[in-house]
Amino acid sequence: SVMGKIIDVLDQGSSANTRVSVVAFRTYDDADFKIKTLALTSDRKLLHDFLASLTAEGGGDECGAEAMQEAVHRLQWTKGARKVVIYISDEKVVPEKKGIFTTALLDGREKGIAIHFVTPSKSAWNFFLSDDPQRARELLAENKEIANSFKIPMWDACAGLTGGISVGFGDVSDLTRWLLAFSLGMDETEGKALD
Repeated sequence: SVMGKIIDVLDQGSSANTRVSVVAFRTYDDADFKIKTLALTSDRKLLHDFLASLTAEGGGDECGAEAMQEAVHRLQWTKGARKVVIYISDEKVVPEKKGIFTTALLDGREKGIAIHFVTPSKSAWNFFLSDDPQRARELLAENKEIANSFKIPMWDACAGLTGGISVGFGDVSDLTRWLLAFSLGMDETEGKALD
């Protein structure tokens, strides 16, 4: 998996103890899988096995607010360590869960967690077309290629709350670049320059 390869690269370039967690989430109507969490670990086999067990499927309102709450409140963060959450979603948080989500972001900021937001652009754009067609037409008039770099609008403000960055990606190489940039503590300019 892309994430597993990035962790391998980080391990090779660092003598520090890098622990990684995964909080995977799906939709509210998925009875068998809403949120699955791998606790912070430095066990790479455990991480790779967990990532290999995940598949992206389904559609609908996602459990993103609860996943953010899980990442901020239930992971055993190390005091003094650099803390990063990378939130990847192609859907906005459902309106009735925005309070939970915002509280988790603010609590994350208090804990010194930089929270970055990544939008899988093409699928998010398809959702946005039906969710806010007027705004979608306006954005399309400004940029005919918007689907390749679209970011969920609320992610910019959310990232700003915690010193994170909000980006959209069109293909796996873009995703790899941003995951590596976030993991290494790069800013947006440095991330864009990664090859």
